[in-house]
Amino acid sequence: MIRTPTTTLASSLRLAILFGLAAWSAAAQERTVSFDDPVSGLRIRFRSEYRPVGTRPEDGALLARFVRVPDSELPALGRRESEIWLVDLELEAFEAFRDHHLKGWDLQRLSESELHLEKGGRRGWALVGVASRHAFAIVGLCDADELEAQLPVFRRAASSVRVQRTKRAALAWSDEEQADQRRALERRAPGGWRVLESHHYLILIAPKTGDWVKGIPERLEALRESLQAHFPSPGEDGPLNVVRICADRADYLAHGGVPDAAGVWSARRSELLLYPVRVGKAGSSLDDTFIALQHEAFHQHLAASIGTLQPAPWFDEGLGDVFGAAVIEGEKLMRFEKNVWRAPRLKRLIERGGPMPLDRLLQSTKGEYYRGGVAYYAAGWSFAHFLMTSESVLEHPRWCGIVSRYWTALRDASSETLDPAGRREAAHRSAFEGVDLEKLEVAWREFIESLPE
Repeated sequence: MIRTPTTTLASSLRLAILFGLAAWSAAAQERTVSFDDPVSGLRIRFRSEYRPVGTRPEDGALLARFVRVPDSELPALGRRESEIWLVDLELEAFEAFRDHHLKGWDLQRLSESELHLEKGGRRGWALVGVASRHAFAIVGLCDADELEAQLPVFRRAASSVRVQRTKRAALAWSDEEQADQRRALERRAPGGWRVLESHHYLILIAPKTGDWVKGIPERLEALRESLQAHFPSPGEDGPLNVVRICADRADYLAHGGVPDAAGVWSARRSELLLYPVRVGKAGSSLDDTFIALQHEAFHQHLAASIGTLQPAPWFDEGLGDVFGAAVIEGEKLMRFEKNVWRAPRLKRLIERGGPMPLDRLLQSTKGEYYRGGVAYYAAGWSFAHFLMTSESVLEHPRWCGIVSRYWTALRDASSETLDPAGRREAAHRSAFEGVDLEKLEVAWREFIESLPE
């Protein structure tokens, strides 16, 4: 068992300072940046190729993570980038932190203050220390073959820890019921990030992001009003929705974004992650960014109602694409337009004989849908767009209720008697009961043939 009494920590830090100062002096010409935690007062400096990544309130003593700017090829190779963690041991003992955040890691003591970590193909180093009587820990993690190169970086970061006695003033939140959660999230935003808020959303914005973000709270509230009308979530307000707008793709990946997507709803982080697509490039616009924002906000809203249970892909991704392309003016969602991501691909499918059979689309699994890529996404969007906008659907007594029947059955099916697959199957039966799929498919194909160029 590893203990961290203050007396041991004080002597340990003297050892750490000896090697830390020498290493820091040798690296004096390196470009570094600093991070200040506004609550604990802990300050740390680290190499500039690392970026701060916001933590969640439930992360407890883990105040901040710093991730080396990722190489876009690393995820495809199954590799992860290096991380540095700042841990406040005044909040919990190292043993409790270890059990929570380092479960499964093999920890070996190198000295009174230093630890070696190993798990699978990952290795790491940790220092337990004290700065101005404030107990802290630094944890550095990387791929096994990177440890020799990253160890000096981890040690220099550890030796830089100081305590600053300044604190930022708390923001005055308008929603008192969620005030504690909002303040906790704001405090844990990386240094320099801005915060915008509305009744249902908290938007964390990276430094140097343009003025285009000012309208996002209003846009999201308008979208949510429409989503709530179609897919009611429990309770009047529902949970606080957190949106994190990163500076660029590298920052987005550092926060855990998906490499082949412009945005992602992260159930693990309970955040919508986004970065501005194509902004600043020739012929660019914010259309792609808003499509990604609204698509992922659709997933975020469904998660607030049914948790981790995912609808059938045609519903989940198809309707996500429909709401992604919604036109929002002021405080209202005005209409659903063609999704510029899917329409060109749909045209190519039509030229090759049309989308896949409807029954195949409706019965596709998540894996089949994702692996099928272009063909499935274009077909799913076109079918969902058909259900939401076609006059032939709106005028048909059974067709017009497909979406609402599916949603209601999925939401209300008992999780105690049915597994997720069973709940999806029950929702499918309810949605398409009494529907002639052959006639519905004919109408769908006529609809997509009639879509304007």
